[in-house]
Amino acid sequence: MDKISGFSDDELLVKILSFLPTKVAVSTSILSKQWKFLWMRVPKLEYDDVSIYTKRIKTQRMLSKDGNSINESLLMSEESQRMQSFINKNLPLHSSPVIESLCLRFSTAPFQPQDVKWWVEIAVSRSLQELNLNYLVPCNALLPSSLYTCKSLFLAGLPSLKTLHLERVVYADEESLQRLLSNCSVLEDLVLKRCAYQNVKKVVVIIPSLLSLSLEISKFAPEAYVIDTPSLKYFKATHRDTPSCLIVNMPKLEEVEITTGLSSGIKNLLEHVISAKRLSLCIIDQSAEAVYGDGIVFKELEHLKFCIVNAYRWSKLLLWLLKASPKLRDLEFDWSGDHASVEGKYIATHILRISCQLKTATISIGQGLDPQKKLEMELEVKDCFRASPSCNLVFE
Repeated sequence: MDKISGFSDDELLVKILSFLPTKVAVSTSILSKQWKFLWMRVPKLEYDDVSIYTKRIKTQRMLSKDGNSINESLLMSEESQRMQSFINKNLPLHSSPVIESLCLRFSTAPFQPQDVKWWVEIAVSRSLQELNLNYLVPCNALLPSSLYTCKSLFLAGLPSLKTLHLERVVYADEESLQRLLSNCSVLEDLVLKRCAYQNVKKVVVIIPSLLSLSLEISKFAPEAYVIDTPSLKYFKATHRDTPSCLIVNMPKLEEVEITTGLSSGIKNLLEHVISAKRLSLCIIDQSAEAVYGDGIVFKELEHLKFCIVNAYRWSKLLLWLLKASPKLRDLEFDWSGDHASVEGKYIATHILRISCQLKTATISIGQGLDPQKKLEMELEVKDCFRASPSCNLVFE
């Protein structure tokens, strides 16, 4: 009660409105003269044309009793245009001195890049604390330069930013991504996923504070990657193409996940993750023969997850990994594909025969295999000789 009594009537109402969706808060303006402009002081703003469009479609379907079809694309475009006009009119007049959060979620792309840039610039000028931009369709949005130095942003800002996920982003020029990351001095978690790099030939990630990095090397990947992350502990790479140059510094790495459809280039990547204690390697639809090489030793590796999907000649790779991992304690491997059952059974029994210190072996047999055949394979593996009597054998 003491906290409530400290508010004026209007302040209390604004506080209540801040817990409501922006659309609902706006609708209260018709209640009375006192309420007319109260929503303009609400510090949390959310503009979501997806939910508005969805509700309108449901209403139109209920009203369309004669069976006439509904032009959903037209309705979606109309709602987006209404929202664009509403934001352009009201956001500049918003009277809250601090905008705690601004969420923009669009299902269509009638908005001009300058619109989004202007809206974000207005929010930044009001000491924006949280920003969420979500596009369900490709949109070449621009962001104001003031965003890169906005000191009030603490969740999606830059000087205090700790988590940054960039997905389906098209960068304006060669320096855009590097300039963005260079302003993230305390960043700990970075995800670059399904990004389009048409204007970027080189990705540079030099972040001393970074602890986790997820990277997708896509079909349209840049020619070079420079990753200088001396504090990094977790690294995930989805590899669909091979960059011509890969420079990596990750001396404190503990956990690595690599998924690839290519053999070439993976050896170079494996050379940089030898300090990892946990490694997950999944190879899909290719020959695994060219991946391994002499001279690579995983001195700290204790847990290995090995996944093969329709890849050939993979048994040599797995045996090489085992020989290159003197401290290995836990092994989990998953094989699938028409050719995999016989080779998988062979490698499973071979591992159990030679692994004197193996503690746990988790084996997942392809889901498409006949149940009776799968049971027979499990029994054969269970009955084979084990060099480590204490090894725990688990089937999934």
